[in-house]
Amino acid sequence: MTVHVVSVGLSLVEFFEDPESERVPEPVPGAEAVGEEWRGGRLGLGDHEPVGRRLDAAFGTGAADDSPERQEFQELAGRVGAQKWIRYRGVSAELDTVRAVVGGALPADDAVFLIASDTDDGVAAAVWTAIALADGDTRRVRYLPAVDEDTRLGDSVAGRVHVVRMPGLDAADSDRAFREPMRTMGRLGRLLTAPPESALGRLKRLVGQREEICFHLSGGYKATLPYLVALAEWLRSLGEEASAWVLHETSERAFRMPLRRLHADWVRRELQGFHGGKRAKAPETDFLEGYAYEREGDGGARLTAFGEGMRELFGIPTEPVPQ
Repeated sequence: MTVHVVSVGLSLVEFFEDPESERVPEPVPGAEAVGEEWRGGRLGLGDHEPVGRRLDAAFGTGAADDSPERQEFQELAGRVGAQKWIRYRGVSAELDTVRAVVGGALPADDAVFLIASDTDDGVAAAVWTAIALADGDTRRVRYLPAVDEDTRLGDSVAGRVHVVRMPGLDAADSDRAFREPMRTMGRLGRLLTAPPESALGRLKRLVGQREEICFHLSGGYKATLPYLVALAEWLRSLGEEASAWVLHETSERAFRMPLRRLHADWVRRELQGFHGGKRAKAPETDFLEGYAYEREGDGGARLTAFGEGMRELFGIPTEPVPQ
């Protein structure tokens, strides 16, 4: 099993709005139905009830495989031919990248985590990307409105496509607004790998020791790319098999990005002692200064968004230490 982490933007929504656009070189079967269903009911997401409530009823961790809400999406998927979208270049950046990296359709036992923004269009793009990657089988789709200490995914993620909703991914303030998304990404990485040193070490690993975690970076909001690259590097630093891939819009071959490996003990030692994002006295070493934290004029230090995520993933306690 390979685990795919995919940042999702709005390119699929652009396809919904103009399914016969020139950016899709070949005609996509069911394109006319796609446009009609999007204009008529936003592909099942245009009802008066909140989108999150509908998705939880259809794809939440407690939703039944035969729930009425899930069945509605299943019928819609059949009408618009969602299982065929990945075959056609230009339908979305996310599907193009997955196809280029895996060499075709997604293997049936691979797991996917789609990183979605907290907007109606962003969630719509992610849910329908999930259905497309699941070969049109809505029983394989899961919706996670949040990732926190209590989140559980069951005994296995194999064959599942998860939509992870992250407030703040579309925000303009790339430091303050990204702090919570970075903490969430750190929790997601910890949930999958549960390193023995972390606070979640008691949980069963969902990713095998030598199974690859593959990051797809061509879709999604461009401002999120450094954060996803960072998450891939942190996982490598914890001994995971992580890789990151980019596909240029004019190419059919994906490019593998180089990733650094940090010394996990150095990270834990330098980032201990922060409480509420601050530390009264800056760390004695400065390997991560300017990256995970910034020094302040009073001699203290304040975590960056990267630092927030690193502390979550590396399992660093939040209690202050004597300084």
